[in-house]
Amino acid sequence: MKINDNIYPKVLVISSAAMNNHSATGVTMSSLFKGWPSDRIAQIYDDSTEPNRAICENCYRLSVDDFWLLQGIKKTVQTLRSGIRLFRPGSSQSTTLAASLNSSLVHSSTSAWGDLVPFTLSKELRTWLDEFKPDVIYSVFGSIRMMELSRKIASRHAIKIVPHFMDDWPATIYQHSCAHWLPSKVLNRSLKKTLSSSRDCMAISEDMAREFEQRYMLSFSNFMNCIEMEKDKKVVCNAKDGIVLFGYVGGLHLNRWKSLKAIGLAMQGLNASGVTPQLVIHAPQKDIDRYKVELESVSSILIGGSLPYESISKEILKYDVLVHIESFLATDQKYTRLSISTKIPQYMSSGLPILAYGPTDISSINYIKNTESGLIVDLENNDKLLIDSIHSLSTSPGLREKLGSNGYLRAKEFHNALIERERFRAELTKYL
Repeated sequence: MKINDNIYPKVLVISSAAMNNHSATGVTMSSLFKGWPSDRIAQIYDDSTEPNRAICENCYRLSVDDFWLLQGIKKTVQTLRSGIRLFRPGSSQSTTLAASLNSSLVHSSTSAWGDLVPFTLSKELRTWLDEFKPDVIYSVFGSIRMMELSRKIASRHAIKIVPHFMDDWPATIYQHSCAHWLPSKVLNRSLKKTLSSSRDCMAISEDMAREFEQRYMLSFSNFMNCIEMEKDKKVVCNAKDGIVLFGYVGGLHLNRWKSLKAIGLAMQGLNASGVTPQLVIHAPQKDIDRYKVELESVSSILIGGSLPYESISKEILKYDVLVHIESFLATDQKYTRLSISTKIPQYMSSGLPILAYGPTDISSINYIKNTESGLIVDLENNDKLLIDSIHSLSTSPGLREKLGSNGYLRAKEFHNALIERERFRAELTKYL
C-alpha cells in the first residue's frame, strides 16, 4: 500500500530496559522514539525503573503471571543460597552456601537457565495487546525470553518483528561458562528462528551492520543515539591560560578506569614542562565508590560526581577536551567491539575535540578516527604517544577547533534528531 508520510505505524516496543535515561539502551530508544504519537506506541518491559511517560505513555511491565515458573525457580535458589549450611572437612566452622560459592557465578547460572523457562501470555497481557492492536514489533531482544515473547505476539497478531542490535549479545551472552551450554544452544536456535521471519534489521553502528549482514545474511541499517542539535552553531576554541580541562562522562567498568588512570599519569608527566591539563571524571556513583581511591591517587584526576543524562550536553561545555576510552583487554573488547557509545554523538554535537584512548578495533574508537573528530591513541603503554597527544590538545586551540568542528559537522549530518527520527519512522513504516 502507498504510505502517507504523516502516518506512523503502531509500534510495540519489547525490551527488558524501559525507555528512559537510566541505561544506554533506554537512552537510544528514547532518542529515536521521542515525538512518536502517544496512541501509536506502546512498550512491554521488564525493568525496575519506570519508563519516561513523556516518550511512551502506554506501558506494560511483565509480572509474576508472565513468569510464574521462573519466580518459583528464583525463590528456590535464593532459599538454597541463604539457608543451606556447608561444613568444611577437618573444621568445626560452618558457612552458608552463599559464602562458599561464587555469588556472581550462581546468579549468572540462575539467569541463564531461568531464561529457558517457557513464557506465558497472561490474560491481562492479551487484553492489553488486543486494545493496542500493534502494526509492528520493535525489539532489542537480549535474551531467549524476549525473543520468545516477540515471536508469540508477532504470530498472534500476524505482524513482523524489527530487531535492533545495540551490542553483540549473541556472541557474548551465556558464553563464559560450560554450565551454560544448553542456554547458549537454545539462544542461538531461537535467534535463528526469530530472524528467519525478519525482512530488515537494525544495528547500532555501521561496523555492526556490515558484519551482521555477513553473519545473518540479512539487510541491516544503522541507528544510534540521536541528538537535539543547535542551529548554526559556530565552533570556536580560544587560547587558554592555565589548566586545560579534559572531561570524561561514562562508566568505569570493563577496566575503563585503568585507561583513565593512564591518561591522568600522562598528564602528570607534562607538569614539569609547564603544561597543566586536568582530567575530571563523571561516572555512576557505584563506579565512583568502587574506583575513587585508585583514580584520586593521581593528582591530575578529579572526580566530578555523577551527571543525570539530561544534564550531560550542558555540563560537557565546561571542558576544553572530551575523553573517550576503551579497555585494551581482549576479554573486555568482545563486549564493546561493534557498539557505539551513546555519548559519542553527544560529544560530537558539542563542537569540542575528543581524546580517544583505546584500540581502533572497537567501533567507537574507529568512528572518532574516521571522522577526524579527535586524536587517537590506540597503543597501550605508549606513554610518549599519549603524552604528545595530550600536549597537542592542551597547547593548540587551532587543533582543538579543527577537530571539534569536524565532530560537530558529522553530528549535524548524521546524528541530528530531526533527521534521524524521520529516517527511523520511514524504516518502520515499511511494515505497514
